[in-house]
Amino acid sequence: MKIGIIDDGLDASHPYFSPTGLVYPPGFPKGRTALTTPKVIVQRAFAPAMPKARYATSPFDPSQSFHATHVAGIAAGDHATNEGTALISGIAPSAYLGNYKALTIPTPDFGLDGNSAEIAAAIESAVVDGMNVINLSLGEPEVEPTRDIVVHAINAAAKAGVVPVVAAGNDFNQFGYGSISSPANARSAITVAATTASDRIADSPRVDRRRCP
Repeated sequence: MKIGIIDDGLDASHPYFSPTGLVYPPGFPKGRTALTTPKVIVQRAFAPAMPKARYATSPFDPSQSFHATHVAGIAAGDHATNEGTALISGIAPSAYLGNYKALTIPTPDFGLDGNSAEIAAAIESAVVDGMNVINLSLGEPEVEPTRDIVVHAINAAAKAGVVPVVAAGNDFNQFGYGSISSPANARSAITVAATTASDRIADSPRVDRRRCP
């Protein structure tokens, strides 16, 4: 199983992604192969032409990439990784990971930001690369779906046989039902919300940082 993480760039050197005992699947590595491992088998970055940023074209920003590492660890962190006080595992610890850094521009308030064009390009690249699942824990206020290129890319990925999983958003506590935004509103997405310990809908663990197209 190959999971593409479309986010702000994951840290392939993190102990949770140790490649020990793994080998590349047929046809891999891809992208910036000098940075791949037998666990993180794709390394790509999707930066806009402007504005320029120091690490925009790198698959990992050592100063601001953090969210993708967290998301990728939940999805496919290695089995029985020693966290210091406990042994932890991702949901699918044997899965391979593809790193698709589509959020590349630093902001003063909430880390790395991205544009619809680069996010759509990352989705299309993940499909071409052969990812089985793509994860997008990101979003923006909803735009009309027929004009939303990210929604179009997600629907096309599903049509191609790739499973798109998208966070529902962080606005339920404030706005309630109907607060799902783009691209979680894509018809073909598996849209995922969070629940509290008492099984009530909670804020979804998603980073809201995508400028409008």
